[in-house]
Amino acid sequence: DLEQVLDKNSMILQYRQRKREVQLAKNLAEKLTVYVSCNTEEDIKNFEDQIIAEAKELGKDPLGQSLLNTIGYVYIEQAQSYLGFSHSIYAGIGLSALERKRHIAATNIRLAKSMYGIYRVSKDVEKKEKRKKIAKEKREKSSEATEESEEAAGEKEGELPPDQEIFLKMIDTFFSMSVIDIESTLRKACRKVCMDASVSKEDRVKRAKGLEFIGVIYKKHGSKTSEGLNVLKDKMKGEMQQAQAQQEAARQYNNSN
Repeated sequence: DLEQVLDKNSMILQYRQRKREVQLAKNLAEKLTVYVSCNTEEDIKNFEDQIIAEAKELGKDPLGQSLLNTIGYVYIEQAQSYLGFSHSIYAGIGLSALERKRHIAATNIRLAKSMYGIYRVSKDVEKKEKRKKIAKEKREKSSEATEESEEAAGEKEGELPPDQEIFLKMIDTFFSMSVIDIESTLRKACRKVCMDASVSKEDRVKRAKGLEFIGVIYKKHGSKTSEGLNVLKDKMKGEMQQAQAQQEAARQYNNSN
């Protein structure tokens, strides 16, 4: 029945998520093994150059920079959480844990706001469509349509069609959901790496320090999450407006002929 199907799908999703976490932890452990094996300043410098090259490659576009910032934040957060007092008093007395909770709460609030934004825009669309319908009925009753009524019935200059406005709002929601998913998956992978009983305590500490080392570089080459999102939305909005202008120009040309 439906309940069994939903349970089965839930189990599949959980399995895939665990698989993602394990694979990510494996890849991260391999990368940190290089840091753990560094014995000289030259080794550290070579590792740093490798991570900087990765960060520059990933940060070629604004979305990549936002991703770098997200990854870097979680790496630093988890490293401080594992190292505790050996890292700083701030981390040892649990202030970093409070900061993590505040960050997660802020991310969830951002998601809720974006979802409410979709609801609000959809309601605005309903009102606009209702006004258009009323204006159309008035024009049909009138013997001649004036330019003012035609303009009122159409979209204002530079204004996107309702479906495109909703689409831009949906990008906010999907982006926020992606950030929550990425951060959650990264945290679990980082914990697996730092709590790995197959390596010595000393190496686990080195892994945590390496995690912070990478996180600092990533954040340095990253940008705020909102910046990457805004660049993406501005680009898409510009492309939509351009396409809309081309369609309007073609319509006017056809009407004139």
